[in-house]
Amino acid sequence: MLAVRLSRLVNCTPAFKPLTSLINLQPDLFHSLKKQVHPHVSSKRVSSAVSSVSLSNVGSASLIGRRKTNEDRFKICQPAVNILYLAVFDGHGGREAADFCEARMEQHIKGFARQTQNLEVVLTKAFTEVDKELAERSPSCQSGTTATVALLRDNTELVVASAGDSRALLCREGKGLQLTSDHTPERKEERERIESRGGFVVPNSCGDLYVNGRLAMTRSIGDFHLREFGVIPEPEIKRILLSHEHDSFLALITDGISVIMKSQETCSIITQSQDPHQAAHRVCEQMFVAGSGSWF
Repeated sequence: MLAVRLSRLVNCTPAFKPLTSLINLQPDLFHSLKKQVHPHVSSKRVSSAVSSVSLSNVGSASLIGRRKTNEDRFKICQPAVNILYLAVFDGHGGREAADFCEARMEQHIKGFARQTQNLEVVLTKAFTEVDKELAERSPSCQSGTTATVALLRDNTELVVASAGDSRALLCREGKGLQLTSDHTPERKEERERIESRGGFVVPNSCGDLYVNGRLAMTRSIGDFHLREFGVIPEPEIKRILLSHEHDSFLALITDGISVIMKSQETCSIITQSQDPHQAAHRVCEQMFVAGSGSWF
């Protein structure tokens, strides 16, 4: 899990190995977070000044769970003076695609950021180009990965791109807001694209829908054996201007967390933590407690 502190911003990413990353969006206010999220506390107690969010405001955690290998990857860096980059990649079918995204996504973002100031364009091109590069370098690659990437510019402009079912979660006034939508066959428009390209959707033994009986998501990087059937790397993107008076953290999480814990549960755990690092670990640990006895 990755966490970024806005007032504190958190990024959580679990896999069946939970992975968590957090960004604190209000670094100077993390210690008094409870004062921010409880409605009975006067907003006059909270500074409305724009907080400076740095790499020191990011926490992360990754646990392997009962799996033999951990195919989750995450990356945290500062590609430009005024931009923070956070990403989680939940690999499947092997680690190659997730490893490649961890190594190369940042480089593509840097390159396109030199060509345009539009971060939505930057992220869209980066996703498609990293997928194209993987196909060129390893055409026989059988693995794939989700990709959820957040760019925070000038401490206030947040742009999130996602392909797959890893999520971005923003805590606003104590409430967990999901910034991404899972790309699964349950979504009508996603299923229609798969079927229009000759693919099919069938349930597994648990009733979960799979593309061609093989993949639980309809967008990913890699998975080239399903590309002709409509599984695409293009992300959906959301841009939001942060209010450091109301937005406390950003969390990036994998489905290992989201299938067990609701967004508000994750948000509550984070807001009760002392710092982004503790928050990321507590979310992962709580996932194991809540999911004990399950297939995790």
